[in-house]
Amino acid sequence: MAVLRDRSREIQCPLWVCPDLDQYPTDSGPLQLGLAGQHQRSNASLALQLSHTWLQRRCGPDQSCSPLLDPENSSIAQAASFKPSPVMVKGLASTEWAGRTQTLRHGALTYFLDGAHTRRSMQACVQWFRETAAQHERNAR
Repeated sequence: MAVLRDRSREIQCPLWVCPDLDQYPTDSGPLQLGLAGQHQRSNASLALQLSHTWLQRRCGPDQSCSPLLDPENSSIAQAASFKPSPVMVKGLASTEWAGRTQTLRHGALTYFLDGAHTRRSMQACVQWFRETAAQHERNAR
């Protein structure tokens, strides 16, 4: 984060962190994700922020860029949450990514698949597997 903050100051570009997924207001309760794993919650928040920003700049009435933050300010602002559109909510809930936190059942066998390829993604995979395997065991009783 320090590197991102320093680089944003250097090029005078605002830097925001995404809010937690549960901070987005909805009419239908908490946002549901099609992808399993706690780490997907931050990925989903980033996807919401990026798509919202793109849509505002592309389709919204105000095409201007956000004002720059003071480059001397060492704090990093949190991006504002917003009410996701029904299409965004549906997109998050219906997203599938074969080989990422995927559970396949074949008869009595259950396969837990994840194409983790970095240390951090392997750590997220282990956490997902522990939670999912434990839930699978509870459901099998």
